[in-house]
Amino acid sequence: MQKTTNGRPAEILLVEDNPSDARLAAEALKQTARESRLHWAADGIQAMEFLQREGRHAGAPRPDLILLDLNLPRMDGRDILAALRRSPGLRGIPVVVLTCSDAETDRTQAYDLQANCFVTKPLQWDGFVKTMQAIVQFWLAPQPAGTGVVSNGPAPSVASAAASPEARVSRPACPIGRNGILRILLIEDNPADARLVREMLAEAGPRRTKVVEAARLGDGLRRLGDEQFDAVLIDLALPDSRGLDTLATVRAQASDVPLVVMTGLGDEQVAARALREGAQDYLVKGEFGGDLLLRAVGHAIERARSGRLDRYLAEHDPLTGLPNRIRFEDRSNQAVEHARRNGLTFAVLFIDLDHFKQVNDILGHGVGDDLLVEVAARLRSCVRSSDTVARVGGDEFTVLLPDVNRVQDAGMVADKIRQVLGLPFFFNGREVPVSVSIGVSLYPKDGEEAKTLVRNADAAMYRAKAAGRSNCKFYSSAR
Repeated sequence: MQKTTNGRPAEILLVEDNPSDARLAAEALKQTARESRLHWAADGIQAMEFLQREGRHAGAPRPDLILLDLNLPRMDGRDILAALRRSPGLRGIPVVVLTCSDAETDRTQAYDLQANCFVTKPLQWDGFVKTMQAIVQFWLAPQPAGTGVVSNGPAPSVASAAASPEARVSRPACPIGRNGILRILLIEDNPADARLVREMLAEAGPRRTKVVEAARLGDGLRRLGDEQFDAVLIDLALPDSRGLDTLATVRAQASDVPLVVMTGLGDEQVAARALREGAQDYLVKGEFGGDLLLRAVGHAIERARSGRLDRYLAEHDPLTGLPNRIRFEDRSNQAVEHARRNGLTFAVLFIDLDHFKQVNDILGHGVGDDLLVEVAARLRSCVRSSDTVARVGGDEFTVLLPDVNRVQDAGMVADKIRQVLGLPFFFNGREVPVSVSIGVSLYPKDGEEAKTLVRNADAAMYRAKAAGRSNCKFYSSAR
């Protein structure tokens, strides 16, 4: 069975007033490769009692993840987010807002209240399962494959368990960076303020933080270009940059680095604008200590991760984990620009599974999905780490081969794919034979735009099918 990294199931608190949606979440979690215990709270008050271990929830575990609806009886989801933000012992728990609302105002308000992620509930079951799989995969670090388990039978109910000793510690743990050391870039021109920040972090997280200082924005940008950092602390009033333009400059160079603003301005409007323009948190000088500063850094890192989750969901296939059509088009466009500048050739392969519909019709869609996952894994094993494999349709895959030195190299990869996918697949003790038809297009011979190359590789693939399937055709020679 799947375990979390400390050898126990993941504890997930679902705050949802609709029993049908709660039951759907319970069933969807069973489809994930993660053993988990789901604890259900039907309203906001019940959720806070569970989180604060009050009354009959005195022995409740500290959740590893909270799935929170916004519109709840007795206590609104937004009020729960605000309460979590105020509580030192609860602030570090990742919160994914899972709601029927797709209103931009709800999304903005949730992020302003420091939710880690905002996800609109899919209307269809398949979409709901895929969303839950992506959430669990992203927020609960993946381990070897196992079986998702949800406690308390077919319908979720609030479970009780002995809280682990670490769950009772109210002081938040220091966020861990690379090699166990949190590397922080401090861009601050006031030596006294810089010294105070160093002392605060040393007191809150000794031996876990390394602070690198820069007194000017230009110096900080050079550091960001030369080194890797887990977070940036930045003053908005610097000798060479002032105000919110400073944020835009940093974001343009290091869009993925979590950013915490420190300023002497206690202006809520400026704070809200800073958050909307790329900062993950906003602190007023003189109003925070080491623990709060370290929590702000941890929150910034988690919120940056939530942004990456949004991008991951938008750019990856939830079943196989491969890049989807959007991501493949982006990488293909980059390959075009790179090849155009350097006079290079690259190849696009379009792959279709022959007779895949028969697998679904005869063995069921479950086996069909399992087959697609195994095909994706084998495709990845056939290419270099610099190549891109994507799933772009039900049984359609594409491969981007940058920097192809010879036309024959693309043909060799296609032959390898056909051979590897031609090896037997076994599901439930039954062999499932697979063959593929492959079309190949080459830049710039078969097109100078990414979409043209994909379209021409697709056309070559259909010619391969027309020629008897289980073979490969190049676009230029198949016309």
